Amino acid sequence: MKVVSPCTDVCQFDPRKKWCLGCGRTTEEIKTWRKLSPYHRTSISKELKRRLDRLKEVDDDPSQQKAQSIILRPQVQSRCHSCLLRPTAS
Repeated sequence: MKVVSPCTDVCQFDPRKKWCLGCGRTTEEIKTWRKLSPYHRTSISKELKRRLDRLKEVDDDPSQQKAQSIILRPQVQSRCHSCLLRPTAS
């Protein structure tokens, strides 16, 4: 069973959790995605929705306004390993 990459081409990382804001994976999970067994990919994929929901909770909670600005301002904009492998449109 093939599990497709969850990459959404957002490739920005939360500095506290170290999760991609687009797909929810860590940089290590992104780097090793193609080498993982289908079982491990499925396991990670099931976890990603929960991670993204946790990141969204901070965005939606007004009491977390200060925490949100701390989390979201220093985002590093970089392309993940999966994105670099895709051909770009000319």
